[in-house]
Amino acid sequence: MIIGLTGTIGCGKTTGTRFFEETGSKIISSDAIAHELMRTDKGIRGVLEGRWGRGIFDDEGRVFRRKIASIVFNDGQELDWLEGLLHPRIHEERERLMQLYKGQFVVVEVPLLFEKKLENICDYVVCIYTSSKVRNERLNAKGYSLLQIEARLKRQLPLQEKIKKSHFVITNDGSFDFLKQQILYLIKKLYG
Repeated sequence: MIIGLTGTIGCGKTTGTRFFEETGSKIISSDAIAHELMRTDKGIRGVLEGRWGRGIFDDEGRVFRRKIASIVFNDGQELDWLEGLLHPRIHEERERLMQLYKGQFVVVEVPLLFEKKLENICDYVVCIYTSSKVRNERLNAKGYSLLQIEARLKRQLPLQEKIKKSHFVITNDGSFDFLKQQILYLIKKLYG
């Protein structure tokens, strides 16, 4: 069974995937694949450096994700360019992992699941819902300004649309334990 997990920035997708993983689910994280590509793929690293300079890497060669974010979320063309570079490779790796995990309970975390029309690869879609107040508080605590949050949200389908298109909605305005209990309930319901 393949579960597509989506939501907006700051809704708790990463925490949700961790709880799914604790139950034995196989996890395919689009964000983790993107980060790994930028960290290890010399071709991609060379293209990034050629476009934005060496300043996007630290002394140990790690990508300054916040620097890249400040570039792409202030210029839609740069974001489109980056997505054009990364998304085909992310798709390839996601497909490879889906074949590897075939027949198992797989959670595919894709922030832009509906935007990239990937809902058809899933048996069910789960959206994690967080109120804008809680989302903003969480992201502010991580150093995001309201302008940075809004810039990211503009590139995503509104949360209410994601909810309408999803089979299940998990609420994440409460405690980690409440989120975990909802995930356990959902897994039990799906495997009835």
